[in-house]
Amino acid sequence: MPKLNITEVENDPEVKLVTDPNEWEHRCGSCDNFCDPYEGYSEWAVCKCPFEGKVLADTDYRKFNCKKYWS
Repeated sequence: MPKLNITEVENDPEVKLVTDPNEWEHRCGSCDNFCDPYEGYSEWAVCKCPFEGKVLADTDYRKFNCKKYWS
């Protein structure tokens, strides 16, 4: 079994993504305006999600440059 280089593991983008405690803030599912396919909009929703039906809860809103995220 090969030995792992801890520096390489810590700098791996996927490892950083999984271990970042604030990463959830960049996911569509954390937005009040996100429309859950089973429960619909949150009671806190201010407006409709412009990407409704196109994004999942774990989609990174920055990829779509969403202007309605947490607005």
